[in-house]
Amino acid sequence: MMKAYALAMAAGLMAWGAPAMAETPAYQTIHLEQEVARPAAQVWARIGKFCDIGEWLHAPCRLVAGKDGEVGAVRDLNNGRVIEVIVGRTDLSYTYAMPDGMVEGQSFYHGNLAVVPLSKSTSRIVYSILYVDKGAGDEAGRNERREKRVQRFGEALKTMKALSEASRDK
Repeated sequence: MMKAYALAMAAGLMAWGAPAMAETPAYQTIHLEQEVARPAAQVWARIGKFCDIGEWLHAPCRLVAGKDGEVGAVRDLNNGRVIEVIVGRTDLSYTYAMPDGMVEGQSFYHGNLAVVPLSKSTSRIVYSILYVDKGAGDEAGRNERREKRVQRFGEALKTMKALSEASRDK
């Protein structure tokens, strides 16, 4: 019964000139991990501030609104080229979103940085990104843009590992 109702509703909307469903967005995901020979709390203390990203991505970063590490904090990367907002957090993670249109050809950009305890002396840095690639080109172009991000954030994880392992126990 519900299926018939939904079909009738869809037919009615089409008759009234409702827009057809757009094609499925080109969702892209990146999931990277890096084991670190340091306790999770120590790693997070070294890499978990919202603007620590500037150090491991080699980009200028400044907090422009809110309190560091809290939901609603806003960072400016690359002198206004990228604005990101914390939308969720735990003791050892934060999730951020970038407003649509911030980067040409991209929308719906969310990232998550987390440190996962593995033992008393080891942990894993986990960085995940989900975004819609609206860039021009075919699947090969989307894959090329994705691989550039994988390379950039892979290098960032190596830097985070080096920074964390170089830091002294607190």
